[in-house]
This record gives sequence, C-alpha cells and structure tokens, in this order.
Amino acid sequence: MNIESIGVFCGSNNGVNNNYTLVAEELGKYLANNNLTLIYGDANVGLMKICASSSLNSGGRVTGIIKHFWQRNTLPTPALLI
Repeated sequence: MNIESIGVFCGSNNGVNNNYTLVAEELGKYLANNNLTLIYGDANVGLMKICASSSLNSGGRVTGIIKHFWQRNTLPTPALLI
C-alpha cells in the first residue's frame, strides 16, 4: 500500500508549549519532503496554519477542507483559495 496523503488534526491556536509550534512546522516540512499531501481543516490560524504554511513553503501539496459556516467565520488559508 502506497500512502499519498496524511490527514492532520491540530489546534487553531499555538498551544501553551512552544514545542507544539516546532513540531507542527517540522511535520509540514516532513510531509513536503516525503511527497505526502497534507489534508487539514484549512484554518489560517494556530497550529493548522503553521503546519500548512511549512508544507507549502517546502514545496508540498496541501488540501484544506472547511465547512461553509467556518469559511464565513474563519479565514481560510489564502494560498488554497480557488
């Protein structure tokens, strides 16, 4: 079985420990460097933003999935808007 994408569920804030931010950034880089698509909740805030931005900045592929309700009330990641 060949894994092509990974779903990541993480916070919409940075958390109380700076290590969470560091790990989210490293995860984004890891996914990009290993040709894995990140699938996440598409919020442009917190750990979700850090992980997605890190993957995009490392040349990775990112798919954001957000409900219409949240799209109106939360800022989706601009790089993913179509």
